[in-house]
Amino acid sequence: DAMKGVTVRDGKVIINDIVDDMFHAKQGLATISSSSESLYNSFEASEDMDHRLKCWQDMIRDRLKIQSKIWKKTGKKPNEMLFNLPATVEQRDKGTIQRIMDYAARMNPVALSSKVPSMLPPSLNEHTCMLMPSVVETLPSAEKAGKVEIEVTGLPASIKKELLWPNRMFSQRDDNEKNKWINSKVLESELMEKEADIKRVLKYYPNINKLEVVGVNGVRKDVTESINVVDSEDLRTVSDSTSSVVSAEEEQIVSQPTSAPEEIQVGLKINGLIYSTPAKLYIPTDDLIFHFECEPYQVQMKEVLRLENVGKRVMICDWTESVKRGIAFKDRDKCFLFDDRLVVLFPGEVYVAKAVFCPNIISLVQQRWDLKIFPNVFCVRRQIFTIQLHGKCVPSAEYEKKLNYHHRLVIDKSNKQALRRLPLQQASLAPIIESPKLLCPYERALDEREIFNAQNVGYHCERYDDLEDLRSLYNSIKMPRAPAWDLRLQTIRETIFHLPVAELRANNLKKLINIQKYMKSCGERLDGEFEQHYERDRTRLIYVRGCISNGIEEWEELMASIESACIKSEYANFISEEVKSSPDLQFSYDKIHDNMLMQLRTKKYYRDSLYIQTYTKMCDITENIVSIIESTEFL
Repeated sequence: DAMKGVTVRDGKVIINDIVDDMFHAKQGLATISSSSESLYNSFEASEDMDHRLKCWQDMIRDRLKIQSKIWKKTGKKPNEMLFNLPATVEQRDKGTIQRIMDYAARMNPVALSSKVPSMLPPSLNEHTCMLMPSVVETLPSAEKAGKVEIEVTGLPASIKKELLWPNRMFSQRDDNEKNKWINSKVLESELMEKEADIKRVLKYYPNINKLEVVGVNGVRKDVTESINVVDSEDLRTVSDSTSSVVSAEEEQIVSQPTSAPEEIQVGLKINGLIYSTPAKLYIPTDDLIFHFECEPYQVQMKEVLRLENVGKRVMICDWTESVKRGIAFKDRDKCFLFDDRLVVLFPGEVYVAKAVFCPNIISLVQQRWDLKIFPNVFCVRRQIFTIQLHGKCVPSAEYEKKLNYHHRLVIDKSNKQALRRLPLQQASLAPIIESPKLLCPYERALDEREIFNAQNVGYHCERYDDLEDLRSLYNSIKMPRAPAWDLRLQTIRETIFHLPVAELRANNLKKLINIQKYMKSCGERLDGEFEQHYERDRTRLIYVRGCISNGIEEWEELMASIESACIKSEYANFISEEVKSSPDLQFSYDKIHDNMLMQLRTKKYYRDSLYIQTYTKMCDITENIVSIIESTEFL
């Protein structure tokens, strides 16, 4: 089948897929590849960046292996083994009783006195000639200390009912059926025999079945202490000079009546500072910025605000996220968790506002929350209390280490490539050392052309006629008492620009341009270099002679090969024709060759082929000669 051509629509689809992949990579989204092996290898490589993730994945793999083994042996699925009554309740109680009985037997004074640690005798190692000291057995911590603190664990009856009923029919089963081992008579007799030892290690066994957790109200109320008035008996005079002052203070203190603390009708304590209606305070701005810093997928929690209603009226607090001002780092990924529900504080109640920072990408985020309080307790009309949350997510140490490792690989590779290229560039980096050129190696008088070339950079005069034309132009426009021409073009230009008539200026300037356009040397500076390059000319001559001789030899070989090929074809045609006409004819090869060669050289196709090949070869030789001359120009 013929392959289908790519249309414009297919190209648009490919471009859209590439752009979507780029945006998905920036957002952290990944498309599962059809190759599971590559995905698994990349996931294993990502585990090395975070040891917590690796431990969690190892634990999940171990659980899956154990679940598969149990499923193969028992046929039970994992969801059928979540709550196992013997494993969670009966075995826990059984293990606790067995541990208590074991400690009771070990802590018996008779058993402790008879417990002597064994010891290995010293030995001599003949190979190393070293005496190994004796090794004493290490006793358990209970026997070593002579006492033990037993920890009793278990589940209350209410928790058992929540976990095990009604799936396991916990409340409908008989106690004897549930606890066969605990309610056995053999266990009861053993406990009676070891009652003294058990009381020695366990003075009190709690009733776990009836154990309940009772909450405690965490509201703390400030205790207002009464102010004690200082009595006159507590005052003492220091000296005679201060007796009058002390007596005046004594009378003032005694005369003050006992005043009860003023009751607050509308008041709110914010972070330990009381804001009330009689004494309205300004909103503080220093302690309202909270900074969070952690690694990705870590959780950091801080208490940002503590409110307590110290008045007698109900306070209503409403949280709103501030969007009026433009924040540079907005929380677009919802890294902050904040409880923004409406808060109603009754007298004496306390409300604690906490913020949780849980980022999933390395970034800087900010949030602003405004707390609107009613009734107003601030010295402003807007009734708003603002807090700022600044979060900074930093990369983990493992990720930075891996990133630096890959960055270092790229830098090392570029350095190695630069070192490999450095020897190749040494010739271009080395300074070009040339012998100084000899300018005018002997004293002689310079002619006017050389002086003109030296004074007018970019112009080269080869003919005396050009100088005479310039001199005549200068003499025609200069003033009668002006000096003679100094062989500088700038002097002629200045003289033309000083002419009073515009037409004269334009005509003379055209004449100057027509004369000097043939003397321009494209900016080449000719300072009178008189050195002749004999070695360069000799090298160029040798190369050109070699090129011509090689071209002639190749042309001769080409002509000989063309002639031999054509004579062979002509000779074959001649033999075939003669054999057909007279089969028994005999002839001499030398005579036939000479005749065939004479006939061949008169034929048009042979001569045309020789002319064409000769013309092609001459063109090649000419190009080689030109390239040799150009390449040896700057030797």
